[in-house]
Amino acid sequence: MKKAGIWFLLSCKRYGRRLSFLLILLLLPLLCLALRPSGGEKTPAIRIAVCALGGQEGQLGGRLLADLTGPEREEGMFRFYLCPDEQQLKDEVASRRAECGFVIGEALEEKLNQKDYKRCISIYSAPSTVTAALAGEVVLAAMIQLYDQDLFTDYVLKHEIFETLAPAGSSEREAIAREATGLYDKWSTNESTFRFTYAYQNVDSQIRLAEEAATGTVFPVRGVVAVLVFITGLYGAVMDGMDERRGMFLPLSYRERLFCRLACMAGPVCMAAVSGLAALWCGHTMGAIVREVLIMMAYVILVVGFSWILGRICRDPQVLCCLIPFFVIGSLLLCPVIVDAGAYVPELKAAGRLFLPYHYLRWF
Repeated sequence: MKKAGIWFLLSCKRYGRRLSFLLILLLLPLLCLALRPSGGEKTPAIRIAVCALGGQEGQLGGRLLADLTGPEREEGMFRFYLCPDEQQLKDEVASRRAECGFVIGEALEEKLNQKDYKRCISIYSAPSTVTAALAGEVVLAAMIQLYDQDLFTDYVLKHEIFETLAPAGSSEREAIAREATGLYDKWSTNESTFRFTYAYQNVDSQIRLAEEAATGTVFPVRGVVAVLVFITGLYGAVMDGMDERRGMFLPLSYRERLFCRLACMAGPVCMAAVSGLAALWCGHTMGAIVREVLIMMAYVILVVGFSWILGRICRDPQVLCCLIPFFVIGSLLLCPVIVDAGAYVPELKAAGRLFLPYHYLRWF
């Protein structure tokens, strides 16, 4: 094992003297460092235009508009701002000053009461945006909360169950309704009783895309790191085959030869792994350091073992070298590096398991 350690250090020195290899290893952390936002920089919100038709002050549409554009929304991912009319809203979306826009139709509350949901709220969005559906959920949630309040207040004013307290239409019944409205506001916002959290397939990835679109970068750091380490292992297997043809390992005994060859292959893979961990740190993507290092060590062992077996199957280094583009394209397309294709086409998920980056990424 001591001799294998020496061969490992010599392999690292060998690849460290190759300027192109070092530049590739240094480029990824530097790129992540350049793209990451500064610690004190606040992530810009996604701009959403809204307007209401037909002067709905005091009505459900007007209250919805005030709720969306109010100061309490300033801490969210979306920034709703008011447009005076529908035409200006269209212009805002067309010029991409707004990611999308919502037009609150006239007589919104009357339409909801009559269960006429057509054109209650219209949406304008750019074809390439990924935020329209998410912003629509925010608008719908705000509308339902306000409309439920109206329904509850109307229930207190008119339902016969409250006749024992005060007759319908009396000032006492109106006072009870006002108190009920205040209680509704209190218990619907302080989350002291309960809260439902809904999770939908692919919503998390859409939120990440929306946040990354706001910051101007969608660089998939962890996925690129997984592919880089994997391809470095395959390249090490190619070099191992060429070294074998040159007779580099002939002076070693058979037992020493196996460990020393594996150590030579592990040298560049470990260097790529260190570069990958540095890129994760520079890109603010690294989790717990100990867990990251342990998972990366296991991934390095898996890559070296896979590359060794593939090198034994493909004895010709040139054939193995020709297989590298196949593994690169397959890893990028079938593994969740840039986009998780398996979430849309389940058959592709099974194919992605044939590539090692899939098994690394599934731990995160």
